[in-house]
Amino acid sequence: MAVIPEILNKTSVDEIFRQVEIDEALWFLSNFPSKTHPEEIISWLIYVGDKGMAPVIRRGTQSPNWKGDGLYEMMMRGALISEKIDFSEEDINKCQAKDPLRKQAAEYVILEKTEELANRNNRRTDWLASQIFFNNGIVSYRDKFGTVWNLDYQIPESHIVPDLGVNREWGTGSARTPLQDIKDMKRRIKLDSGGKVTKMFINSRTITNRLFADEKIQALLQNNAFSVGPNLLTQTNEALSKYLDNTEIVEYDEYIPYSMNLVSRIDASNYIVDEPYILKPGTEVKFMRTDDTGLKLFQEELNVITNVNVVNGQITLETPLIKTFDQRDDKIRAIIPFLPDDRVVLFAEKAGGKKVMSWIDAPVGIPTKYGLQSKTWINTDPDVVFTRAQRLGLWALYNNQCFGVIDVR
Repeated sequence: MAVIPEILNKTSVDEIFRQVEIDEALWFLSNFPSKTHPEEIISWLIYVGDKGMAPVIRRGTQSPNWKGDGLYEMMMRGALISEKIDFSEEDINKCQAKDPLRKQAAEYVILEKTEELANRNNRRTDWLASQIFFNNGIVSYRDKFGTVWNLDYQIPESHIVPDLGVNREWGTGSARTPLQDIKDMKRRIKLDSGGKVTKMFINSRTITNRLFADEKIQALLQNNAFSVGPNLLTQTNEALSKYLDNTEIVEYDEYIPYSMNLVSRIDASNYIVDEPYILKPGTEVKFMRTDDTGLKLFQEELNVITNVNVVNGQITLETPLIKTFDQRDDKIRAIIPFLPDDRVVLFAEKAGGKKVMSWIDAPVGIPTKYGLQSKTWINTDPDVVFTRAQRLGLWALYNNQCFGVIDVR
């Protein structure tokens, strides 16, 4: 193998990682700070209850003792987000080309792949945050020992509306009241957390098929009192936001086209996969068998998941598969939206004047460091250079009453 090119030295990779801009679509990473914690078992205080006030007392009397009511400690092992990419001997040799244009082209390929390694890590970090809000306060992940954890942020039941009922479904219910549903949840969040709701997360399909399909909302938006201009179709979000006391409507359409390995086949309807916590009932999946490159497709079949057991990794399908998928190299591919269809989340970014959440980095690697870290090393037989991106940490939610979830189906 030729000399490792400068672009793959650890210093260069670290610099590439630092210069990668966080995608604006990764809303939580873009809007909340990061902190550090000295251990991989991360602890933080979560505030449960209203803001409260200190008492007024008579001068010369003893001050009453506030015992920290409403503050509770949460503790959980950090999630290790890590993967590597290999560059072959051929990739490395191309970077030594005498022709400067060929060398530049080869280095550009390495740069792009290294940047995407960081982007993928950022995307998973943001996904962990999205699950707090979009999955009713429960985040599932594997720790570095392979144990699946279900971290429950203890969201109050009054902040989760799992079923409005057939008559009140947005868009189709005969007694639907979407604006009232939103205002009721906003008031609940304000009374419980003390924070003002500033954001309403909703994906574009739910806006089109549920919210703006409502005749009352259409009439409201056409009223001159709330219309913001002649081009109503492109300004409906802003118009409705003004009516909802300037609650910004965030169209959150981030998703991951995710592939995972098939571990084993139980029967034609039940399979074991290596990352079950990514999947949800109702997710459409594609079973695939490809060659080693993943480019040549030998066979595929679509199905829908009806049940997921994150503990043993088992998924159950809506109908038995016709084709046989039982090889370790067989894969399952799914389009996983961060925010499911027909779900609306209302969110107060601050409570008590403070941001309600942050990412907490725990120490990782040798030597120990914080944040997104790189490592580059050489492997022989075959000769490849590995580059890894990893971070260890967890999202801390400091007020578990700062948001509410409405399932509008």
